[in-house]
Amino acid sequence: MIKIFKRKFRTLYNLMFNKYIGQIYMLHRVCPFENGKLSCNENMKVSPEFLERFILDKIDHFEFLSLDQLLDVIKKIYNPAKPFIVFTIDDGYVDNYNYAYPVFKKYNIPFTIYITPGFIDRISFLWWYQLEDLVLEFNSVQLSNGLIFNCETIIDKETSFLKIREIILDLPTTDFDNQIRTLFSYYSLNFEHYTNELMLNWDQIIEMSMNPLCTIAAHSMTHRRLSELNNTELKKEISESKQVIENKINKNVSHFAYPFGTSFEVNDQVVDVLKHSTFHSASFSNGGAIRRQFKDLYCLTRTMLYERKPE
Repeated sequence: MIKIFKRKFRTLYNLMFNKYIGQIYMLHRVCPFENGKLSCNENMKVSPEFLERFILDKIDHFEFLSLDQLLDVIKKIYNPAKPFIVFTIDDGYVDNYNYAYPVFKKYNIPFTIYITPGFIDRISFLWWYQLEDLVLEFNSVQLSNGLIFNCETIIDKETSFLKIREIILDLPTTDFDNQIRTLFSYYSLNFEHYTNELMLNWDQIIEMSMNPLCTIAAHSMTHRRLSELNNTELKKEISESKQVIENKINKNVSHFAYPFGTSFEVNDQVVDVLKHSTFHSASFSNGGAIRRQFKDLYCLTRTMLYERKPE
């Protein structure tokens, strides 16, 4: 009974005093879907056609804002006449340049790309695509810790992918890349392949940064689980990402997105370090819409823009 009352009271409060004012959408990849791949990775994609349809569907009813403009809204400096939409894209995939950028330019839509310099400089790797290759290729996958995962059917492969992904995310962040190599030591893998194939380069990032529609922001140096780092490591991981990007694009980098971006990877210490940094905002990967009373610029909430893969 108490829970029902609280829920009704919260709904009434939101209707009267804390109305919906807009949404920050999170994307990763904008490109065609691929057949024979796992939904876990394909779900990070939307097609260019879907993005364009989404914009056209919203363009008369929403105001598209940059992150800087969003902060003005939250600070009550600017009051948009319509609900707003903010587009943000994580990691720095090359399809952001090949597919998303032309769509945003076509409709004059501002957008932000959160860059991980370790991916761009090819010193960190996209282990989730290497893991996908393994579970798709073999009927079972054995890790160096002795665990064996059944990969006979597509359902088995999807399930095993998620279980192994959880093991990887639980690895200590110290010497993280070598720990993954050790975990898959039974297999001959080219860990650099997907980083080389799928990530932006600095020339593309610099070109986009020169367009006023594009905001280049930081997504940590190497996409590590920040909650596992000590204070010194944490400050270095955050500040170096800003410094490297600024040196490349010759512009100030004011916004940050937490890698993975859920409460498991982001604790109070991480948020506190961001609040005492020179960043103006920091974004999570979940949390939903922005309401009128929202104030915390270092806990921006986002909604993943999702497109159901065609059957």
